[in-house]
Amino acid sequence: AEEPLAEVAAEVLASFSAIGSLRPLQVREAAQPASGDAATSEAHPRRVGVVSVSNAVAASGTHNAVLGLRAFLDRRELDGSVLLGIRSLAKGNEFEIDSTTFEHFLNQAGSDMLPTIPLARVTKMILGQVTRLCENLKLDGLVFLCGPSELSEVGKISEHLAQVKARTVVACVLHSISDW
Repeated sequence: AEEPLAEVAAEVLASFSAIGSLRPLQVREAAQPASGDAATSEAHPRRVGVVSVSNAVAASGTHNAVLGLRAFLDRRELDGSVLLGIRSLAKGNEFEIDSTTFEHFLNQAGSDMLPTIPLARVTKMILGQVTRLCENLKLDGLVFLCGPSELSEVGKISEHLAQVKARTVVACVLHSISDW
């Protein structure tokens, strides 16, 4: 069954149709296991990578988006989760992002914590490199901070990871909606 569309303003929905086959989906909480189930008391740590890609200058909210993701992973039910900043999709060059070491970046402009890298055109070679990176880092998720011009390329990466049945799920956070 197809997921229901989220209830959004018409101008926002029009923006989604302008960028291809993407569409806003309604976000729902996952089904909770029955009470007394062993899964209800266990933490479910995740390994998540975050990469900032842009063919222009990164938006000033890059730090806050990364630290917001870290705060999400710091929730009790995700205790033990790891957030890795990725400086290169080809080589990895990752580093762990923890709340205390990087808290001084909150509300600071720029992308000093996580440098923004270009993502012009996704090729078979890049798809292979990203797949190996996700496998080597054992990522459950890969979050791209990007602008509208990079969405279609990130979509190709997401589709490829799904086709090869990788355990990694791709998500995007728009850091800019300029030129829409």
